[in-house]
Amino acid sequence: MTSPMLPYREGTKLKNIMINVVMDQGGLGDMITRIPAIKYMLRTNPQMFMTLWCPDYFIDLANLLLQECTLLEIKHIDDYKANCDWDKPHFSFRHAQHTSMATNLTRYAFNMLVNKEVAEAELEYPSAARNPKSPLESTYVVITTNYIAPARRFMQDEACKLINYFTSHGTEVILLGKQDFKVRSGKQDTSIKSDTLEIPPHPLVADKRDQTTLLEALDIMSKAQCVLGVDNGLIHLAACTDVPIVMGFTTVDPEHRRIIRHGELSWRLYHVQPSTSLQCRYCESRMGLVYGHRFKFCFYDDYTCCSQMTSDKFVAQYKQAMGDLFDANTTK
Repeated sequence: MTSPMLPYREGTKLKNIMINVVMDQGGLGDMITRIPAIKYMLRTNPQMFMTLWCPDYFIDLANLLLQECTLLEIKHIDDYKANCDWDKPHFSFRHAQHTSMATNLTRYAFNMLVNKEVAEAELEYPSAARNPKSPLESTYVVITTNYIAPARRFMQDEACKLINYFTSHGTEVILLGKQDFKVRSGKQDTSIKSDTLEIPPHPLVADKRDQTTLLEALDIMSKAQCVLGVDNGLIHLAACTDVPIVMGFTTVDPEHRRIIRHGELSWRLYHVQPSTSLQCRYCESRMGLVYGHRFKFCFYDDYTCCSQMTSDKFVAQYKQAMGDLFDANTTK
């Protein structure tokens, strides 16, 4: 076992530390990227008991991703103010605009919770829903289409072209996403609606948007050939499985979304990026000192980076992913 971060002497008050960790801000992707830091904190401090306060939608998934952690209790964030032990230390993941998107999100969580630089291996995504079969045996792909931030959206025409590519090759497409969300803003939950694409019906397209829980979506993605979409929470959820992922980036540098699986950086992860000639690409990572601007919207109001998330780029990366799988299988 790793040595405790805080060595203690037997019989002192450090023997049994109780803390509260509050996850009251951020979306699904933010929540998932914090799990490695939480697991590390529990593993390296065996004298500590943690109460983790989560939004309702994340509780079942948190129980799954942290199931091996015994000195942990997961509770609903709505009960936090009335029922938490205010005499115990409190930790949270408050985002600072000039830092949260200018560093890797998993490492940012370590900085906020643990305040320690750790080896890259500690940043590995939590694992769940491992599929023993090769993705090459699957008959479908998953495409995530919904978005909250217009600057991270899949353009309607390009999404339809991508779907048409798969259906024309006899591959089933499952659409996943959620339209109604509750997000924590200050002390209150705010209901927001994501934008969703209008996808024409097709016999090979199964539209399961707004029809699955996170655990059901996790299971569906774990058994897919590939999951494709522009940077969103479901992509990070897919990264908790072994499925190949084709991930589009617009406002955030891929370096700040580094996903480690099986001890390998970008394992089965393929990037779709704006052109290097687009000077403003990765604006949120590079322009963090532009205070007052909400990077969910385009700084120039033309969303050029989103227009460059083309179906051709996604198809090329999908083919690369399938080719790499085939090569890996034939060399076994």
